[in-house]
Amino acid sequence: MTTTLRPGMTSASVRVLQQRLKAVGTFDYPKATGFYGNYTREAVSQFERRNHLKVDGIADPAMQALLAKKAAATKAPAKPTTWQTAAEPAHDYRRVNFRGVTVNVRTQQMLLRAEKYAKAMGVKVPFGLAQGSYNPGGVTQSGGTHDRGGALDIRTRDHSPRGVVLMVKALRQAGFAAWSRDARDGFSPHIHAVAIGDRQLSAAAANQVQSYFAGRNGLRNNAPDRDRATAGRPIPNWARRYD
Repeated sequence: MTTTLRPGMTSASVRVLQQRLKAVGTFDYPKATGFYGNYTREAVSQFERRNHLKVDGIADPAMQALLAKKAAATKAPAKPTTWQTAAEPAHDYRRVNFRGVTVNVRTQQMLLRAEKYAKAMGVKVPFGLAQGSYNPGGVTQSGGTHDRGGALDIRTRDHSPRGVVLMVKALRQAGFAAWSRDARDGFSPHIHAVAIGDRQLSAAAANQVQSYFAGRNGLRNNAPDRDRATAGRPIPNWARRYD
């Protein structure tokens, strides 16, 4: 049973009382001392006044119960999630038809996350998909990277050069190893993206992820990552363990 707390008392219960009074903003002493002195009595009185209780500076059981409820409701809200602190997407490898291509659910969710980031940067969404995953022997130039899960080719024809930079940036923020491709690489313009941490990557795609971590372009020539100068190389916290 809760004990009535009053001026002159010293106890752990008084310390808890002070901590709760601090949480609701009536106890302004630098720390909870456990001693029920004038600061505590005034803090209790303020709380009683605010909540239309009898104002006597004594913390009876009913007052303490109400205070505990109010203090619990004032807990600091969780910090908003950013691209850096977002949780790793679930390892859901069910295959789905998405915008005309086949991908697994994990890749789909990562792409939707990337589009959210891109939209916040002013990029037109949704992204158009030119090639998905589980496409063995598909586009010859892909070198087997799309044979299994986690790989995407994204159309860029409807986006400005600046828009393409931001698309690459958003995909990287979402956890893709992503690069813009064009005639300099021997490709029609598009973005190639590989989902970091996908457990169904082909060997070629897994090698591209390691190339990305090494600051390279994921191609046979192993050239430096050209997009790094414009899009950076953002890697969400969850993805770093795959480096």
